[in-house]
Amino acid sequence: SLPAKIDGHYYIYYMASQPGAGMQLEAPAPPPNPDTIEWNGNTYSKAVLPYAYDGGAVTRVYVYGKISDFSSNNFITSISINGQSYAPNQTYTTMPPSIDQKFFITITPKNAKGHFEINGIPELPVYILNIKVLLEGAL
Repeated sequence: SLPAKIDGHYYIYYMASQPGAGMQLEAPAPPPNPDTIEWNGNTYSKAVLPYAYDGGAVTRVYVYGKISDFSSNNFITSISINGQSYAPNQTYTTMPPSIDQKFFITITPKNAKGHFEINGIPELPVYILNIKVLLEGAL
């Protein structure tokens, strides 16, 4: 785990114990998030948070980011997030674990008056810090 950022940044001090030593910091590209993903035998379309749906068709979306809460009206028959079923017409703040930082959501409305919305942090790049040290001539 990394320490807290200072003004949104990390400050790194590095002192080599050998001449010719080096340090390399890498920030890989964020994971790809295509327009559609096949998961659990179904196709899910990419949605950006916050997301809202109105209509009567079964809808499958995936979101990349962090869900803070969701809500639906009484015209929704069922809601499933990452295979976990939730009762319709509720607000829920404890999400199941993400799957590769994604949430797969299936919405089944009763009729065309179905309404569902989720809030959270929209898709943001996620960087992994890799530190490599090369020691030349070390014993």
